[in-house]
Amino acid sequence: MLARIKHLYKDNTIAVAIVITISIVYLSLVKVSGLKPIVSIKHLDKYEHALAYFGLMLSWLFVFEKFNKKRIFRFLIVLAVFLFGMLMELLQQMLTTSRQADVYDVFANTSGIIIAYLVYEKLVFKKFKVFLSQS
Repeated sequence: MLARIKHLYKDNTIAVAIVITISIVYLSLVKVSGLKPIVSIKHLDKYEHALAYFGLMLSWLFVFEKFNKKRIFRFLIVLAVFLFGMLMELLQQMLTTSRQADVYDVFANTSGIIIAYLVYEKLVFKKFKVFLSQS
């Protein structure tokens, strides 16, 4: 069973990363109306940004782990995801009437990216390396 899960994961990492990326583009550029949170949490949207970019960052780290294991390459992924977040903020300002660019969204995105990178480096990378070498 574990072997099947490993192969399923290996075969679909890029698909998962692409789906997450497209989802973020869609959610960043469409007007979401009529949705009210079940629980009232101050600055909930910033937590949502951080969580979205945490998932985005982890997914792309797993995709590119197959190709290049150098740490500098992982920093380039951090930069690419950060620039993607900046692009989404600019596109919100330029292409939509219901949304605007927000520097606090950039901070939230960046915090999600950094936390994902640290989690990956400290917790996941070593286990993932062992996980892939066993198949």
